[in-house]
Amino acid sequence: MSVWGCAVSLLVWAILAPAQVVVPSSYQNGQLSWENTTGHSYYRVEWSPSPNGPWRRTLQYVDLVESGYTSEPGTAIPLHYRVVRTTNEPIHMTFIEGGPFDMGDPSGLLWNLPVHTINVSSFYIQRIEVSWWLWNEVWYWGLSHGYPDLPAGEVIGTSLVRSNHPVVEVSWHDAVKWCNARSEKENLEPVYYKWSIFIDENVYRTGTYDIQTDYVRWDANGYRLPTEAEWEKAARGGLTRHYYPWRSFGGDYSVHIDGSKANYFNSYDPFTYTTPCGYYKGGQEIGGLEPEGIDMANGFGLYDMAGNVSEHVWDRYDPTHNYYTTGPTNDPRGIGYGELRLNKGGSWDDHYSLLMCGDHHFANPTNRQTTVGFRCVRAAD
Repeated sequence: MSVWGCAVSLLVWAILAPAQVVVPSSYQNGQLSWENTTGHSYYRVEWSPSPNGPWRRTLQYVDLVESGYTSEPGTAIPLHYRVVRTTNEPIHMTFIEGGPFDMGDPSGLLWNLPVHTINVSSFYIQRIEVSWWLWNEVWYWGLSHGYPDLPAGEVIGTSLVRSNHPVVEVSWHDAVKWCNARSEKENLEPVYYKWSIFIDENVYRTGTYDIQTDYVRWDANGYRLPTEAEWEKAARGGLTRHYYPWRSFGGDYSVHIDGSKANYFNSYDPFTYTTPCGYYKGGQEIGGLEPEGIDMANGFGLYDMAGNVSEHVWDRYDPTHNYYTTGPTNDPRGIGYGELRLNKGGSWDDHYSLLMCGDHHFANPTNRQTTVGFRCVRAAD
């Protein structure tokens, strides 16, 4: 069994979960070969600059791995490859390997400081934002299955096929309940409850409850919002202290972004408001000109982690800006008090400075806005 080209192998196998290691028999001239003696049909290719790992499965920057540095990125060429036997992963989601990353905004905005090292457990995240079509599929099911107050959701894209644009006008509470509805629709375990006793009658299906951290069944296999730390780790795509989800290290952040990379205020893409989910795949246009640009999936294969719509996350807003200093360094889930909730990534109506990975914004959890949507995550075994 062979896979031609490392980049292709990563694209094919990056959506498969970790399991048994199979030793490759050879890797020559871009061809990775191994013997399939198990009859198992799912495999993933991983690579590392060291025989001891860490093993990576990113979809971009295959020829460049960042290592420790002080002022400039260091590099280590991926020299070692392995094939991993896998099981099926959630459809349209990518596995994010747990481990440390540098969280915060290197441009120096007070509310995103200090830049600090956080450890996040492994999880799955949706490759694109929740579309209007997906929202409505779950919303319609929910109407007759205990979720009567979910809104239909809105879309403000200007293309002929608007159903593939991100859903907007859904509040933080709407998104949380919708995640539970999607879980139940797919016979998965709901994540959010109205109390810390995880029984069916306490599943959060209606109303606007002030959900506490211990009301969340974090190990359930259903859908939920990412924490701020999970979102930022995923957005960075394996890069360290870069401004945006693509290579954008050092200097002024403004030199690292233009309309071929993301949808923001005055980015001059051909859409007045949102673009279709995952629009930046290499055929994007600027100002109605010929298609230009490159595939803007980040290092984990995720789209629109900068711009299009800002995305709801779990955490509450900390008005003291002390949580980055005083909070836990393992799987932080935000402060336990306060009404406002965070969103990340910036939107079609934001200045490009607000699209940086380390920045965050906040809103009342009952607000429904044309600039805010979300994407789902799931716990990994």
